[in-house]
Amino acid sequence: MIRILFKSHKRLVCQVLLIIMIATLTSLTAACVKPTTTTATTATTTVSTTTNTTIATITPTPEPTIEPTTTPSPTPTPTLTPTPSPTPEPTPTPEPTPSPAPTPVTETRLGFVVSVTVGATTQIDIDYVAMYTGEEAIEKALEDGSDVVETDEHGDHYIPNDYYIRNNNPMLRTFPLADDCEVYLIPPLGGPDADLMVSFEELRDAVLDRHRLMTVEVYQGTVVLLEEFYLP
Repeated sequence: MIRILFKSHKRLVCQVLLIIMIATLTSLTAACVKPTTTTATTATTTVSTTTNTTIATITPTPEPTIEPTTTPSPTPTPTLTPTPSPTPEPTPTPEPTPSPAPTPVTETRLGFVVSVTVGATTQIDIDYVAMYTGEEAIEKALEDGSDVVETDEHGDHYIPNDYYIRNNNPMLRTFPLADDCEVYLIPPLGGPDADLMVSFEELRDAVLDRHRLMTVEVYQGTVVLLEEFYLP
């Protein structure tokens, strides 16, 4: 029962407060709005006054719409183009140093054999020379100032026997003789062919008599053939 009375009392209080709020709002509205129509009718002893009150509806001012803040576009980061590295100049390939000409495995030269040593290893000492004939012999002899060149009754140069041996390098070369080295001399009776095969001792004796002009064949630093050269 008490709960019901409390609810009824509470409802009554709310209604009273609502009435007071409406009355206050009406009073404020009437003070701001003039009466639109006032009609007065007088008849005998009765006065009728009609007042129409317009209640102004206050429309709340709308809140201004806040423009959305424009997010600034990010400043593009400039792309750095890497500076290309300079292309290195190609290193020139050095020209290969020419190798010295290899010593021939086998060489045949002309020279004067000036000495022969016979022993466990037989050796010879030889002085290399060059031999020329014909016009070339005259030319080389004149270049060297040799007295072998003569002049005939017509003023022309000639060399008796028509050959010239040039020996501008007196260096002696020493070579061992192979055990099977063959040695040929011109026979004592002469002739253009060296067809007399002799021993190392016979070669030594012949060289002691006079220096012998011989062709020498050298294979890998060792003499393998000796032949006496014919001179007219």
